[in-house]
Amino acid sequence: MVSDELLRLMRQFTPSEFTEDNFVDSPPLSIIEKTDGRDLIIVAKNSRGISLLQELSYRNYVEKLREDLYITDRLSMIDALTKFLWIIRISWKNEETYLLWALINSLLKTSDLESLKSTLFKEFNIELDKCLSKLNMNSTQEYSKLLEPLLSKLEQQLSRIPPVLLQKIIDHLCIHGELTVEELSTRFIREGVSVSTLYKALSRLKKENYVRVVKHVRISSRGPMRELLASNCNKCLYNYSSHDTCYKSSLNQLSAILYAFYNKSLTPRDLEKLYIEFKSIPYPQRVIKRINDILISLSVIRSRLEDKLTSSILHRIQAATGINIV
Repeated sequence: MVSDELLRLMRQFTPSEFTEDNFVDSPPLSIIEKTDGRDLIIVAKNSRGISLLQELSYRNYVEKLREDLYITDRLSMIDALTKFLWIIRISWKNEETYLLWALINSLLKTSDLESLKSTLFKEFNIELDKCLSKLNMNSTQEYSKLLEPLLSKLEQQLSRIPPVLLQKIIDHLCIHGELTVEELSTRFIREGVSVSTLYKALSRLKKENYVRVVKHVRISSRGPMRELLASNCNKCLYNYSSHDTCYKSSLNQLSAILYAFYNKSLTPRDLEKLYIEFKSIPYPQRVIKRINDILISLSVIRSRLEDKLTSSILHRIQAATGINIV
């Protein structure tokens, strides 16, 4: 079932605002997932983003930290934001998702058939009849009954979202580079993922060409040859069209992280300077993703150190051992 929170996001923003170029260069919102998985940080990048977050705050979906910075630990809101990010990415290459979003957006902002036609054409240059035809929907459908089949089709699109384990495997490969199954298993076994489950997930990723075998390596002198795996940047799970767009998106995420946790704003000129400076590094997006991961982890550690009892005990250990801990 499509949640109220997700519909609010789809009503507030249009697919035109979240094209790949806009998402990479100047998205209305940037979403940061903490490494402890407990909450999401949302950074508003323009007035429309702020307006939406204020509305969500009034409904207690998110909590305000600063004028353009909010946090949520509400599971339904986290789920909606996560799905919204995937709708954005899928819409870049899937016309049906783009049309669904455009039509749902227009429908939620209108009150009758004529205003729907007008809004859809004015904002997206799409004719309603052609849109419905491409979505394999009846063009004679009553206005009052349009939303239900649209939401049903949206749920079908949401089913295209890769399982969380597949996302985590790709994320790990994107950050750490080329790894064997054994190296991956040391990371995921801590989360209760069995080796057989990991093999099945990797088999699917390889079959769908999201993971590639770089070469075969021997871990020990007498051991068997093992596959060295890497994420396939030519077929990105997250639908980025190139290494460069992924790199730019990583820098944009870095900017959001620095603002959220260090209250430091990066100007477009700052980002351009960083883009040029790191571009010569092999796989710069991988390096920036690793930095982002470290900065988020540090923020989680700092928040835990704010606990008075924890801080007090650490200072006592520091005094007793002479080790500079905090």
